[in-house]
Amino acid sequence: MARKLPIREFTKDYCAGVPDRDLLLKYGLSASQLVKVVKKLINDGAVTKEQYFDRNRRIKELEEEEEKSFLASLYHCPVCGHAHPTPFIRCPACGSDVSKLKDRAKDVKADGAADHGDEIAARESKSDGEVVVQEVLESQQVMSLESIAEEDDVAEVSASEAPLSVDATRVGFSESVKGKLGLTLTQVSFLPWITGFGAPEAYQIVEVIADAAKAVTLKARAGKGDGPDIAVKLFHEDVVGSTTMDAFLERIIELQSNMEDTNIVRLLGSALLDRQKALLYEYLPLDMETLIQDAPEGLPLDLVTQLLPQILNGVGYSHMHRGRDNVIRRVAHLNLKPSKVVLNGGKTLAKLDDCGVCRALTEARGHKRRMWEEAGADLTALPPEVYVFDSRLINPMLADIYSLGVLLYKMVTGKSPFYGTTSEEYRFAHLKKYPIPPKVHRHELPLWLDEMILKCLEKEPERRWRSATQMELSIGKQLNA
Repeated sequence: MARKLPIREFTKDYCAGVPDRDLLLKYGLSASQLVKVVKKLINDGAVTKEQYFDRNRRIKELEEEEEKSFLASLYHCPVCGHAHPTPFIRCPACGSDVSKLKDRAKDVKADGAADHGDEIAARESKSDGEVVVQEVLESQQVMSLESIAEEDDVAEVSASEAPLSVDATRVGFSESVKGKLGLTLTQVSFLPWITGFGAPEAYQIVEVIADAAKAVTLKARAGKGDGPDIAVKLFHEDVVGSTTMDAFLERIIELQSNMEDTNIVRLLGSALLDRQKALLYEYLPLDMETLIQDAPEGLPLDLVTQLLPQILNGVGYSHMHRGRDNVIRRVAHLNLKPSKVVLNGGKTLAKLDDCGVCRALTEARGHKRRMWEEAGADLTALPPEVYVFDSRLINPMLADIYSLGVLLYKMVTGKSPFYGTTSEEYRFAHLKKYPIPPKVHRHELPLWLDEMILKCLEKEPERRWRSATQMELSIGKQLNA
């Protein structure tokens, strides 16, 4: 017998501002059923458009207030604006010594007020067409009236139609990729603040590093050893699209050139390679994926505890930072996996790669694909909500936290928390199965680290860590205990 929905109670809760996810749980609805119910209530006049917009406005205001409180709780470098969860003497981003600052509490409070003033001013001006603090945070709790009118079945995806996970690296190197070896970069243009690199006209391709789903990465060396090696990325036109490539690259440059943190891979500039525009980055010889492959039982714990704060700092910085243009941005990664963490030769420094690439691609193409449809999507690490909700209704920051949990799980155990051979099996695993605690695989794992990873892997986004910065603060207390 079909379950009947108590319309009056549902309407009261909906108009009162009960979040969509709570409505799903309380009334036992699927996401597509919720959309249909709300659309019918609007069409029948039980919920007016004014009530609908007022509800969404109140939910958004609440989220913004929570975000402001979070921003105000952070410590800011007075030189570069880097935000950090704990007080610091030397800024982790720019290295400035801030020990001479007096009356720290007053300065932090003043910085927080200034941040909010900058945020409001940027919202009002919207000179670059983006909302500063909420620019990426498209909450799963807010639906647009347009999407309800246009989409009856927004959320329920057919797992059988989902493509298999695309491996991070294409099988072998094509002749066209190997043909790049020996070529010289032309029209090299370093960003104005980038120094210490060789003569622009002397860089030559010496190695193919990887041919991934979105881009091929090459190593270039300066002639006569004049300057350090650099990484060169050529994005695949068949993935990005020939008509959107220019807008895509310009957006990446805008986002990444405004990032400056010890644990974020630096964008150096751009160049032409074989008449195709390429982006130039600092070169690091190792990546986390290779380290994990070489350690099937998990990385040494001393290495984990050394790299973990750096990874958390990189994710936290990307999620909330003040750029070189003095604009606060929130950039979700949306493709966190071991290959996106690169390291120096001594394994003492970890940096997050490809920040802003997924965002730039989505903006260039529009929201035409779901996360599990994207080239290079790692089905072992996608959060459960991506299999239920349209990508526009997903909180991207909390999605990153889940993927971060999968990455950390692999670091400490050498294994994935979920396995499958088809997209349908992965969908079922993320939605219904719970991971074996990492400590079961590795008994010497500290309890706090086991609990940290499991909290990242909560099925409900609201039960996960609020941010990587919160995780960094937590780990700081554990390591200093």
